[in-house]
Amino acid sequence: SDGIIIGSDGITLQGDAVYPADNTPKVDIFGPASGTNYGIKIDGKSNITIKNILLKNFESLIFANNVDNLIVENIFAAGGPIGAQFKIENSKHVILHDFYPNGANLYINNSDDVEISGADDNVWGNYRSGWNNIRIDDSHDVEIKFMYLSGSAYYGSGTLFVTGSSSNVDIHDSTIGAIQVYNEAYSQ
Repeated sequence: SDGIIIGSDGITLQGDAVYPADNTPKVDIFGPASGTNYGIKIDGKSNITIKNILLKNFESLIFANNVDNLIVENIFAAGGPIGAQFKIENSKHVILHDFYPNGANLYINNSDDVEISGADDNVWGNYRSGWNNIRIDDSHDVEIKFMYLSGSAYYGSGTLFVTGSSSNVDIHDSTIGAIQVYNEAYSQ
């Protein structure tokens, strides 16, 4: 069962506000906590913006496939199955900014012009973009900045995987436990 399916071009899904103390969203979307499901699903659409939302108890918190011009900002992942994930596939012109992934995994597959950035005020000990792992497959022109890959309680520090024919992967101002590259696609 899916939470929200974006069915038209030009949609903005925006929570009304955030808590000022820590910038977390006030709008919550709760899933069934079991089974294969998406918190927010977008397929074949363009010019989509998603902001200021807490997603809880979904296997895939956000799934975007074949999306042109996607902005996702200030999403808080809470609860749900171990290994919750954000998946971006076959998409282009994607900006993922200021997340609270709480150990979720991020998968970027066959996508171009992707910017993944942490909070504007990221400082040591205040990383809001604490991903477990990030995997980039067959994607091009990917920039990763102000990010923290925290890993999980089971596996220690997080890993960035760059595989397939990925190219022009630029990583800077980030804390990453390990980088595994299966080609020469990245710079640091």
